[in-house]
Amino acid sequence: MQTQSSVIDETVIGQVDDFPIFQRDCHLHHFKEHFHQRTHLLKERLKEIKANEGGLVQFAKSYQSLGFFALDEKRVKFREWLPNGMSVFLMGDMNNWVRRDSNWELSREDYGYFSLVIPRERLTPGMKLKLHIVTKDC
Repeated sequence: MQTQSSVIDETVIGQVDDFPIFQRDCHLHHFKEHFHQRTHLLKERLKEIKANEGGLVQFAKSYQSLGFFALDEKRVKFREWLPNGMSVFLMGDMNNWVRRDSNWELSREDYGYFSLVIPRERLTPGMKLKLHIVTKDC
């Protein structure tokens, strides 16, 4: 019996030369190399997702562990997936909108995740927050 994840992977990944779109639209043959490149990138990303997340279905459920959520009565965790981030900071009302405040820097986890555990008393209802994401490009 196939799992839902393996069915998705087999459906998404195929041989470019067998794509039915090339039979329907002869003008696309000129772009076949581009389809090969993009399919290769997709296969590589799906391998990463399977190795790091357990499969595409599990990765799609990552919303269950992202954003703000309570750890216990005294602590909240903020977690985001930012694979191109070099460093990430929370900024907002709580730190006068200082962009690179080390007290509000998220820790890098595996596979592009960043997180920060915050004492509940440092957050108030209606507080405005933003992320400051530092990438290798800026």
